[in-house]
Amino acid sequence: ANLLNMIDVIANSTCLTLLSGVVDRGIGSQKWRSEAKDADTDQQSRDSGADQTWDKVVEKLAHRGFTLEALLKFYGRLGEIMPHFNPAEHRTSDVVRQAIIPASAGHDFEHPCAFAEVMMHGVSCLPEKMVTHNWGNLFSHLV
Repeated sequence: ANLLNMIDVIANSTCLTLLSGVVDRGIGSQKWRSEAKDADTDQQSRDSGADQTWDKVVEKLAHRGFTLEALLKFYGRLGEIMPHFNPAEHRTSDVVRQAIIPASAGHDFEHPCAFAEVMMHGVSCLPEKMVTHNWGNLFSHLV
């Protein structure tokens, strides 16, 4: 068992080294230094405001949150939106496909938007917490 653990550690370390690109980039090489310098220049360009479009998109995405009240109102209305909804049966993926996507698609798919915008009636909201989810879990457990 000890030998197997040692082989496992060596194999994982080797894979990590190969996947990280250290071998291909040749740490210390001129190519790697040039790529790092280009990345710094790109960051300075963004920091200087040269890419205002980027900043606007990031700002909009950052304010794509919703309140607990809005989530609970949606959950309370879910039976109207998705009449066959069963909290003990339906997964997050079911609710997304059968309620959230249609509700955020816009009339005739002309003006689609994020569902957070629908829930918040167009008012932007900077989230205070981030909640992750698994589409295979029951939606009621997510809420």
